[in-house]
Amino acid sequence: MPLGHDIETMTGEYPVHSAIDVIDGTDVYKNEEWWKAVIVYERYGRKVGVYLWHNEDGDWKRKQKYVIREQEDWTKDKAAIEKMVPLLDEEADSTSVSEADGSKVDELTDEAMDTST
Repeated sequence: MPLGHDIETMTGEYPVHSAIDVIDGTDVYKNEEWWKAVIVYERYGRKVGVYLWHNEDGDWKRKQKYVIREQEDWTKDKAAIEKMVPLLDEEADSTSVSEADGSKVDELTDEAMDTST
């Protein structure tokens, strides 16, 4: 059975598999139904994980997990996300992100295209 799909025990305050050694964590949000947290953990090397759990009849079940294994991974992911986030405020249409050939469209601002941060 894949790790994380069947919680054997809770590790500290986060409902992760008992084989995961949680170093630290912080909640993004938590209510009666959903819980999102970022944790630093050790399992075959140190990682940062963004977890989303759903409360199903009193038991927290993992629904999503996003893992960052190296600083370079985060740098690439962050740059890609920062390009897309400004589009949340724009009207959605098929040409606001890219043309059919994948080239960037002029509607993206220089700020949105800046990957240096």
